[in-house]
Amino acid sequence: VDQGARDPDIPRDIALVKRTVRLGRLETHVDVTLTSARFETMVSRQHATFTWVTTGWWVVMDNASLNGVLVNGRSIPSEVPVPIRNGDHITFGNDFSDLVYAFHTVEPRC
Repeated sequence: VDQGARDPDIPRDIALVKRTVRLGRLETHVDVTLTSARFETMVSRQHATFTWVTTGWWVVMDNASLNGVLVNGRSIPSEVPVPIRNGDHITFGNDFSDLVYAFHTVEPRC
């Protein structure tokens, strides 16, 4: 989903180029900052973490965020790594959030 067309402050793509990528609105504690006046209340300071696990999968974990993380429209449990696959849709915030990204499988570079 091209978020940049809706809000130029939101990244269009989130590149998972490290084995662990943290997302949130607290710039000093995350790898990818999701900040915007429109969505600020939707994203927690340290909202979610993507991790490449040794079994060859990416997982996403909700870091006990206020509004949660959805995978394909379903809320995931807090602080539980959930495997994600190519084509899955990841939503940051609740089901009213526009922060929806399509996941495309790649191996990390490092």
